[in-house]
Amino acid sequence: MSPLIDRLTGINAVREALQAGGAIDRVVIARGRQDTRTEEIVQLARGRGIPVRFEDRSQIDRLANTKDHQGVVALAAARAAGAARARATRDESSSLDLCMQSPS
Repeated sequence: MSPLIDRLTGINAVREALQAGGAIDRVVIARGRQDTRTEEIVQLARGRGIPVRFEDRSQIDRLANTKDHQGVVALAAARAAGAARARATRDESSSLDLCMQSPS
């Protein structure tokens, strides 16, 4: 099983997650970044009630754990990751139960 992603980096990844209704706690954008793509992300996030913060680029580097973030990071909701794990565990358990039942 692959690890769950708790952050998204980059303009396209963040925009697509917002458009798809992904579980996001907040969006962080580098101070001074002003263009139409960034404005679209801000509007999408605010339209969904997701907080948007503007931080220094060094803070974004730390949040993203990389410098390849284009000045945009979305932090995924921890509850969504927990729910996904619970759902996966439940699905695996149901599959195992079905496999172990003997025919009548």
